[in-house]
Amino acid sequence: MHMSANSSVRFFVLTTLGLPSAYMYPAFVFGTLTYLIIVFCNLLVILTIVVSKRLHKPMFLLLINLTISDILGASAFFPHLVFTARRATEALVACNIWFLDTKL
Repeated sequence: MHMSANSSVRFFVLTTLGLPSAYMYPAFVFGTLTYLIIVFCNLLVILTIVVSKRLHKPMFLLLINLTISDILGASAFFPHLVFTARRATEALVACNIWFLDTKL
């Protein structure tokens, strides 16, 4: 017996923070400041290692890789958190692609 399921859902509402509207601006400011502090501190570490000749050793090159990874991670997470603090309508196709990608 073969069963198939059909659905006509085109979009759904994805809520992220669920904060009252009075807290949306402070959440936006907090997220933006946190993101800027993370990027600034990591760029400061990279600049310090590049400028100082004593720090041109393999351990510090690995530290540069860690700070670049931290910047990329923060750049993927915080803008999404800040700009989707309210309700976000996501396309069902994009979410299905994400779901299939995590299953592989």
